[in-house]
Amino acid sequence: MAQQMRERRQRILEATRELIGERGFGGVTMRDLAHRSRVSVPTLYNQFGSKDALLAMAVGEHLRGTLGGGEQPAGTGYERVLAILRGIGREMTRLPEYHRALIRAFMSTRGTASLQAGLTGQLSQVLEGALDEMARDGELMAWASPRVLAQRLTAACVAAATTWALGQLDDAALCAALAYGPSLLLLAVARGKARDALERTAREAQPALEDPAPTLLHLQTGS
Repeated sequence: MAQQMRERRQRILEATRELIGERGFGGVTMRDLAHRSRVSVPTLYNQFGSKDALLAMAVGEHLRGTLGGGEQPAGTGYERVLAILRGIGREMTRLPEYHRALIRAFMSTRGTASLQAGLTGQLSQVLEGALDEMARDGELMAWASPRVLAQRLTAACVAAATTWALGQLDDAALCAALAYGPSLLLLAVARGKARDALERTAREAQPALEDPAPTLLHLQTGS
């Protein structure tokens, strides 16, 4: 019975993500979700409470895996930081319209503040582990706090992903932004080989950001 309940829950969450990707959150009803996941509408309400709660759970679970929840990359501290950032860009752009729809829905849904905090906290924790290794290897200035740096890197990643989801960055620019902003932040406190690698990463990413896609404001006004 417990196994059947877990399987049903996963089926509902996957159906929710599929429909959001196809129609956006505004185009999804509980009746649609019940039909796609092969359960009744009362079952959805009994298990999740509301459409907003169901959406938050479905999108949060997916983004938790995308933002550093998978297998951690090997390498030195700075190599792991760069690999984590590249992995986020690679996963987001693998199914771009799907992920844009999920992020937009997550941003616009009531009651997701705690889930958002959990997601950013998870990514910050993953980055902090890599930055701790940089500090142990003497690749960070002694005064720099890995925890504070991880929080700032996470904020830069979230800002890039949000801007992309709103249509203000194309896929190539998203990957570049995920590398460029965090690399510039770390360059202020990095030392040795790590500094050289971060500068090289920022230099390589910069051209993709020099001619950005039109912003939403331009698209709306035709200017």
